[in-house]
Amino acid sequence: MTNSVTKIECENCGKPFIGVFRGLFDVSKTYTAACPSCEEQVFFPGVVTLINEEVPDNAVEIMLASIICGTSDR
Repeated sequence: MTNSVTKIECENCGKPFIGVFRGLFDVSKTYTAACPSCEEQVFFPGVVTLINEEVPDNAVEIMLASIICGTSDR
């Protein structure tokens, strides 16, 4: 399985955290992850990132924003 691991900074509280997407990011799509500090959703475009089979223990799951928001960005 391919894991894309990236550092994210929360737009609400400003704290950085690590996220993991199970697959490869598509730079034309929008993704989201819940900040582990304030629990707000953070939205960000697909990024070029590290491909890593080993996921850090504190990483949060990243999902396509279209799945969360119910849009057709699939």
